[in-house]
Amino acid sequence: WIAGTRTAGLGGRAGDLPGTVLLNQPHEIQVDEAGNILIADTRNHRVGMIAADTGRWMPVAGSGKEGFSGDGNDSLEAKMNQAYSIAVDGNLLFIADLKNHRIREVDRERGIIRTICGTGEKKIPSDGAIALESPLAGPRSLAVDSDNLWIVLREGNSVWRIDRKRKTIHHVAGTGKKGFTGDGGVASNATFAGPKGIAVDPGVALYVADTENHAIRRIDLSSGKIATVMGALGKKGFDGDGDEVQKRLLARPHGVCLLPNGNLLVGDSENHRVRMLEK
Repeated sequence: WIAGTRTAGLGGRAGDLPGTVLLNQPHEIQVDEAGNILIADTRNHRVGMIAADTGRWMPVAGSGKEGFSGDGNDSLEAKMNQAYSIAVDGNLLFIADLKNHRIREVDRERGIIRTICGTGEKKIPSDGAIALESPLAGPRSLAVDSDNLWIVLREGNSVWRIDRKRKTIHHVAGTGKKGFTGDGGVASNATFAGPKGIAVDPGVALYVADTENHAIRRIDLSSGKIATVMGALGKKGFDGDGDEVQKRLLARPHGVCLLPNGNLLVGDSENHRVRMLEK
């Protein structure tokens, strides 16, 4: 292994060997352009990093204490409540502060944290509103490109984007109601059931792990239409691999990762497998 001790706990100072650092239910991992490995240490309410140049542990954001505080100040002193998902763009780190119903942004060069979306209220936002003044309902997964930050709201059964230049939030997919409908139509009219993972092919498509529907949905960013690309009509199970991927069963997929060659990796969670959808 490369980090953690197999024992849940809170521990680890700058410069420690990653294998001696105590983690508590780390959820998501991202690698930046320099090769640093960033870890969302969810139940420790923090984000840490394995530095590419030294191989050592480096705290990035979060004091390890549950709560909400720190905006405008040192990211290491901030309080969060379950740092669930992360996304990286250059020196900027985006954190889905799940139980605070906020998105936090860390300027890693300056070491400053701030809220860029969410008021703390658990509620669906309004299309086109100012992101900082908008509520969120359980931000569970993030993806970023040069123009947008993409957000999956699990409790809100929907997908949203923050326009990074205008700092406004916009509705992308899902009515907010729980269901499994909409394929072939406009994504904003579709329904999801507890979506959790997201990946973006900038300017081309979004891929969403529609977890409780046991499916992977694709949103075409040109047409705005949605389709199921993996999973069989909301049925849970496993029936092997091969062609006709829309008829292959999945079991509560949580994560999706788009590879540079266009292939899509899927964390087929309750089948205890990683599956691949070839381009």
